[in-house]
Amino acid sequence: MLQPNVETVELAWLLGAAWAARMALTRSDARWALAAGFLLGIAMQARMTSLVWLPILAPAVALVPRGQRRLAAVAMLGVVLPLLAEMLLYWRLAGDPLLSQSLSAAHTKIASSELAATVDLTQSPLFNPAYIGGWSPAMDVPLHWTVQGVVNLLINPQMGPALIAALVMLGSARKSLTWRSPETLLAIAATLYTGALIYGLAIDPKARMFLPVAAIAAGLVGKLGVASWQRGDKLFAGALVAMLLATGIMETGKRFDFGLSRDVAAGWANERPGQVAVEDATRRFLTFNADIRALPVWPAADRPRVLVLQIGECHEAAAAKAYPVLDRSAGFGPPDDPLNLCEFSRANPAAPPPR
Repeated sequence: MLQPNVETVELAWLLGAAWAARMALTRSDARWALAAGFLLGIAMQARMTSLVWLPILAPAVALVPRGQRRLAAVAMLGVVLPLLAEMLLYWRLAGDPLLSQSLSAAHTKIASSELAATVDLTQSPLFNPAYIGGWSPAMDVPLHWTVQGVVNLLINPQMGPALIAALVMLGSARKSLTWRSPETLLAIAATLYTGALIYGLAIDPKARMFLPVAAIAAGLVGKLGVASWQRGDKLFAGALVAMLLATGIMETGKRFDFGLSRDVAAGWANERPGQVAVEDATRRFLTFNADIRALPVWPAADRPRVLVLQIGECHEAAAAKAYPVLDRSAGFGPPDDPLNLCEFSRANPAAPPPR
């Protein structure tokens, strides 16, 4: 939450959809089913990977009591409504009702420093081993493409402890679970979702891409941990929760709080009104400050200065090539993981920006 991104927005809509679906099933209420589908459709608009939940959830209809299966059709209507509204809007404004979907599908054709240069970007990423194994491993543990993404996700301290704790809890409770148990079904859904993203869509397997899986893992730890505690296995449950708490505190302490630099950046911009632009990613990081949000995005021909929030040293920023003079900087990260606010200017402020 210190680094807002679209994945947290997607997760919020997905959790809302799950809650509404539960209300629909417990009350046999079509209105809640419509709401659940609508929220899932909004999640798809936030991030198209939520579309994967439709084939994953489809078999679940068979597990619902016969009298409630009609709710699935109502939920699908709810999914279609926001997507149809979006398509009509894009058709009206851009002449292409599928523009949003085509842009989402085409993002892998953009060269990325996280993807090996040997990957042919003209090929489809779907089920493509070159893409699957071509992403730079998040934990710098290169392995065969069939296991690299999963292993690096499990050993990533941002998410791995929760996933491992959930797996351990499931293993300890395996004798009391059946394949129809909610815990089992949730674990299967999380596994299918992970597989679909890593091996089907071939996305970059960074921890933030799997927040729905983390949410499921947290739910499993909570449910099975309470059951374990009530069975008398207090040491086992307590040790796992203590491990999660400790790693959570340490990882949260490592996150950059971009808000610390927000007021400083706004102060620098206001010192020279009309002269300062802001790098696009920096504007998004600091978007909660109205002064930063109002700045033109670099490159801006009439602005001789640019503000950049750089993860690393200032000289590593892309803007440093076009604006070679580093006027000032301020550090906000730990020494071994620097975060710097940098203000660059052109050597000759009156000259046009280099192209």
